[in-house]
Parts: sequence; structure tokens; C-alpha cells
Amino acid sequence: MAEHSSLVAGAMFLLASIQPAAAVAQGPLQPVLAYEATLPRGSSPTCVALTTRGTAFDEARQQLRSMRDSRPGNASDETRRRQYLADHEHRVFEWRSPLPVGHGPDDVLPPPLDAAQAAQLSAAIWPLLAAETVVGGPSELGAIPAPLRPGLSPGCRASLTLTAPALAGDLAFVETSYVCGGLCGNGWLYAVRRDGAEWRLIAIAFTWIS
Repeated sequence: MAEHSSLVAGAMFLLASIQPAAAVAQGPLQPVLAYEATLPRGSSPTCVALTTRGTAFDEARQQLRSMRDSRPGNASDETRRRQYLADHEHRVFEWRSPLPVGHGPDDVLPPPLDAAQAAQLSAAIWPLLAAETVVGGPSELGAIPAPLRPGLSPGCRASLTLTAPALAGDLAFVETSYVCGGLCGNGWLYAVRRDGAEWRLIAIAFTWIS
């Protein structure tokens, strides 16, 4: 009986430790999904992968680590290597303020964020890029807001995936990938800030287009 009680207590402790971690990982994803649901995508339905894929900045972190570990064979390559590392240490993202709901056509860019706030967000990313690894696994997205559709719903011609958030104190960064065809798609970087028990979207940055 004592052994059974010990196992139950251990299981309860493990569950209690997992649930907050899951909530922290899932929390920043909800405002990102809510914003994505407001973007005009035309008449084609968009399906959302129900679990995250990787963590924000995974690709950039791998490239940075590869460059840092490289051993150039000549002075010119070493100069380029040092310049690459310096550029990433002071990398500046073109942060923009989120647009209000119903903002209009998809080709309207959000207005630039305040310069001081944009610089703070970019500075917060460097430690995440320089980290050797970022601990975290796939996270469930939770409820998918309409008109986005969950998983592989029938009729979807476009897909949306989110990374797990990269956390920096009260800030979280999430990358998205929207694919609507072979040469159709785009990606955004979202900055979310924790305000008490809530997460609030504060800025977005354009990352790629196809």
C-alpha cells in the first residue's frame, strides 16, 4: 500500500510539473493564432498543424553555430566569418506594430514599431541565437480560431505551421510559415509579451516570401 501511495504521489508531482510547462509553451501561441486568423487569405481555407515544429530561431541558430565552428583556410574567409558573426550579434529585425482586425488587403504592411522598442526586441534575440541548444519539444496549439481549420481538414489548399516559442524572460518569439502553393507563401516572426497571466502580441517582423 505504501509503495502504491508513493507511485501515485510521484505521478501527481510529475503531472503538476508538466502542466505549467505546457501552459507556458502554449500561452504565447494563442495570440499568434488569433492574429493569423484575422489575416485576409482569400477564399482558400487554411489548415493549421496541431503541434509546433521546431523552436523559433532553430535554423538561424544552426547556421550561426556552423559558422562559429568553421575553420577558414585563408585570411579572406576568416574575415567573412568574423563579419558574419558580428552582423548576427547586432542583427536588427524590421519590427512592425500589429494591424487592427479587418485591416484590409494582404499586401498592406503594418506600420514600423517605435525605434527604441524595436531595438530592445532585437537585442533580446541575440542570446537565443547564441545559445547552443534550446530545451523544448513539440507543443499542442490548443483551440484553432476560425476561419483557420485544424489539422488536415477537408478542402484546405493552404497550410500554416508555428514553431514552439523561444522564451526570453517575459518575452516569447514564435515563427510562422504559411504555404499556399509551390511558389506561394510567407513567414513572420512574432514577439509576444507576458502581462500577468496573459500573453499579448506586441510586434511582428517579416522574414520570408515565396
